Amino acid sequence: MKGDFELPAFRLEDLTNRRELAGMTTTNTRALWNGADIAIRTSKSLMDESPSLEITFTMTDLPLEDFQGIAGLPQLSGLLDMELEIRGKLSRSPLVSSGEPLNVELDVQASLAVRDLSASDPPCPFRISSEMLAWQGTSTVSFDPEGVRVETTGDIEAGKTGVRLQDATAGSPSSAPVGNPGLLLASWDQLSLDSVRIDSSNQLAVGTVEASGLAFLGQDTPLVSVDVSAEEIAFDPARRATLASLSLNNLDVRVEINEAGEIPALVRFSEMMATNQGEESGATASATQEPEAGEMTFRLGSLTTNGTVSLADHSVSPAFEQTLMIEELGLTALDTGDPALSSDLVLRSRLDDYSRFDIDASLAGLTATRLISADITLTQLPLDRLSAYVEQALGYEVRTGQMDLQSTVLLEDEHLKAEIDTVLRKFRVKKAADSTLDGQLGMPLGAALALVRDNDDNITLNDILIEGNLGDPSVSASSIITSAMSKALQAGAMTYFSFALQPYGAALMAAKAISSQAGKVALEPLQMEPGQPVIESGNSDYIERLSSLMSQRPGIHLVICGEASTVADLPAEPVGTDAPASAEETAGDVGAGERSEAERSATLKAIADGRANTVKAALHEAGIASERLLICKSSINDLINGARVVLSID
Repeated sequence: MKGDFELPAFRLEDLTNRRELAGMTTTNTRALWNGADIAIRTSKSLMDESPSLEITFTMTDLPLEDFQGIAGLPQLSGLLDMELEIRGKLSRSPLVSSGEPLNVELDVQASLAVRDLSASDPPCPFRISSEMLAWQGTSTVSFDPEGVRVETTGDIEAGKTGVRLQDATAGSPSSAPVGNPGLLLASWDQLSLDSVRIDSSNQLAVGTVEASGLAFLGQDTPLVSVDVSAEEIAFDPARRATLASLSLNNLDVRVEINEAGEIPALVRFSEMMATNQGEESGATASATQEPEAGEMTFRLGSLTTNGTVSLADHSVSPAFEQTLMIEELGLTALDTGDPALSSDLVLRSRLDDYSRFDIDASLAGLTATRLISADITLTQLPLDRLSAYVEQALGYEVRTGQMDLQSTVLLEDEHLKAEIDTVLRKFRVKKAADSTLDGQLGMPLGAALALVRDNDDNITLNDILIEGNLGDPSVSASSIITSAMSKALQAGAMTYFSFALQPYGAALMAAKAISSQAGKVALEPLQMEPGQPVIESGNSDYIERLSSLMSQRPGIHLVICGEASTVADLPAEPVGTDAPASAEETAGDVGAGERSEAERSATLKAIADGRANTVKAALHEAGIASERLLICKSSINDLINGARVVLSID
């Protein structure tokens, strides 16, 4: 049969029906559907004892706009190419009456390709576009009295594809301005899934996945881009996913933090989702969602990664920029459904040609009680790069320095405990703002650092303990670090004092160096001869030790405060008075008692001032520069052993 049988957008070009010997009937059809070429060839033999059916269907350049209503996508465009080869077998002829059930088996060889796809469904904010999506595979369909069984295997190929989040305020995506393409959620340059298998129980398995140019979240520059290779993927109705191995190659993570401390891509994503949810609220307000039957569990056999992670933080000044170059990142035996399973994590990376950052960790209980233990090693880190963060946390600007660090970290739920050993080389700081660290140290940071430097200008701090609840909003990372640093530096300084000033340092350590003067650490007071500005005999060794300490630590200053005692420095009765004055002698002599008290105070003050000058002179003669010896205002006390000079580090 030939002719021009037309339907809307459909034109039948040719229809040929030919009956052959042995009951075989062949039909050839050619048609045009809205510009698409369609060719169908059907061969069937329904009278045979084991009937068969063969169908070949070819279609090219079918516009997908015709399927907008069927697909429920009012914005759908693209071109569809399709080639099907269907071979069917029947257990008996459907034209012959029989008591036997009719069983049908179909083998379907399919090749589908969609070109220049664009699809969205307002008010749904997501929009997909693809240069090419293709499927090639085989489906086996069995019909019998027990039901329908489908087994499908094949391969999927996808060319350049992107999924974007479209701003609801931008109107129709097809009419959106070029400058408002929406936010990229995911895209790839090329994607292939080989040996895809789906069975009648809805279990899905994929042999291998290869994706190049995979990118996530961004406008001009994606937050993450990577090449992915995965093997032996499986999903089953029991809500379990397994993946034998996953390789992330050429990983490129670029995190940019703006001046407000936000990641713009994440902020825009949240804002656009909130806007679109607002648009949909009327339609979804009455909808109810059934609770999930159970949580999805995931098992990963192994993960390997290489690439870079870059951070540009503009919330600090100057902006911090750093790139971590990952040489090896490996993870083994991860299973969110098995809390008892421990996974091993290994990271080998570098920050530049000289600085390394390595981690060996164990992870357990990722879905319940988290337990993470890690050994962290950091070598030759230039500390000036961290100056903005140090200034923000401690109030000090880092001028120079290099750090080596070894740490053991334990994170249980949200409780962090870390023990740190570190070496700071040529570490120099400059006070830039009010610092709470000085108060915790009991001295300026520069003085504390000067005390713990060794002869090679290195600072070694061991057993620094950092501990706190990360989930407590009142506890910040900077407060935890500040407290830990102050304790470590103070312990190091006190230990140095105890050895440098022995035996005078023993009292210092016993008292834990608690000073009554804010911002200073008090040393053992230097006893003086009663009533005189003279160093008590036997204390010359203390002067020698002080001068030695200050010579070895040129960055510290010594505050010298002379004191005099009303008990130790003045006799009980006034000297040179035989008897008290009569009432007549003192009558009219107003203020005589006050002048006597003023004279006593003046005498004690003179003694106290003289004592401070004596100690400064002794240390200056021992070679200490006078500008490092600071005399404070003298004072008077009521102590039995108050004939002394109080010394403190500033």
